[in-house]
Amino acid sequence: MSSVQDHYESFLAKHYIWMAGLPFDEKVKEQRALIETIVKESGAPGFFGLALDLGSGPGFQSIPLAQLGFSPVIAIDTCAELLKELAVRSDPYNIKTIEADLTDLPKIPIEEKATLALCMGDTLTHLPSRQQVQKLFTDVLDKLSKDGIFVITYRDLTSELIGIERFIPVRSDEEKVMICFLEFENTESVLVHALGFPAFPTSRWEDGFRSVRHLVGYEAIWWTAVILLIVHVLYIEKRPLTSLGFVRNTRADYLVGALGGIAILGGLAAIVLILFPLLHINEGPQLNQLTHAPIWWRLISVIRAAVGEEVLFRGYSISRLREISGSESFAAVLSWAIFTVEHVGIWGWGHLLIAGFGGAALTFLFVWRRNLWVSIIAHTIVDGVAVLS
Repeated sequence: MSSVQDHYESFLAKHYIWMAGLPFDEKVKEQRALIETIVKESGAPGFFGLALDLGSGPGFQSIPLAQLGFSPVIAIDTCAELLKELAVRSDPYNIKTIEADLTDLPKIPIEEKATLALCMGDTLTHLPSRQQVQKLFTDVLDKLSKDGIFVITYRDLTSELIGIERFIPVRSDEEKVMICFLEFENTESVLVHALGFPAFPTSRWEDGFRSVRHLVGYEAIWWTAVILLIVHVLYIEKRPLTSLGFVRNTRADYLVGALGGIAILGGLAAIVLILFPLLHINEGPQLNQLTHAPIWWRLISVIRAAVGEEVLFRGYSISRLREISGSESFAAVLSWAIFTVEHVGIWGWGHLLIAGFGGAALTFLFVWRRNLWVSIIAHTIVDGVAVLS
């Protein structure tokens, strides 16, 4: 198991600014407004003197502190790569970067008392124990001036998350998807797994449905992926297609697939008609693009989604993840989470409600019936009504 520092150096640092979800300058502007509000409401004497940014990262808070008038700003972090990012962006501000662990704060030479100390983001929860958190509070108090203030933000993990609540979508675009999931080891320790997946830039190629060439290319990529996967199963793994769930249907399977599709449509209708207005989500522009695409492409896309997505996200992913992990629940939830986030694309994050509900229902059907045809039938009904009507 890697330490927090190792995890940042080997993985998170490369994606940290991207994970914020905003351009760097926009994130700085957002944090400046937050810090300004906090300082004013705290009754602090003003925006001057030394400020400490504990767990500074690339400077989302350090730069706003300097812009507001604090000088110098001491930015402390264990990740050398993120501190380099901050150093590049710190000119012309009086920001000093220090690579050090927060548990060693008393050993860091700071010549004057701080007017303000910040510890924001997930920094606090990275500390190894509750005792270290208490010690940090004491150490920060020793570094503060008489009227200084200490600002803390953190993710509330006091209540254990269960089931799919443990999976937290971080960000998704046409090139990659990042998700983390949490394991509550005990009352004081949570293990965080960060999962990054490359993604085809299909949403960019599909964007605007600009030409027949884009539509054909989009379909070609999906069908190529499905065919290659089936070839892999048959000739590399040397396993039958029944290992993906392609088994003989019974009358009950046909009925379950059809009723499942109708039930999913009902749930999706409720989301669109009730939840979307309440949450001010509007997918009208995207639906307009879809309905103005050629009918032949919409028909092919229904078949591709029903067959291709079920093979990739249900038949293969759940079956193989179950074999690797020994847990069907883990396999189903992880496959569902990837399926859901992968559907954001041009639709935006509001589409998580649609993809999440539909994906959960299709996953349930596959796990229950152990028959991929059931999920394919249900998926065909859902997309057929939504895309062709």
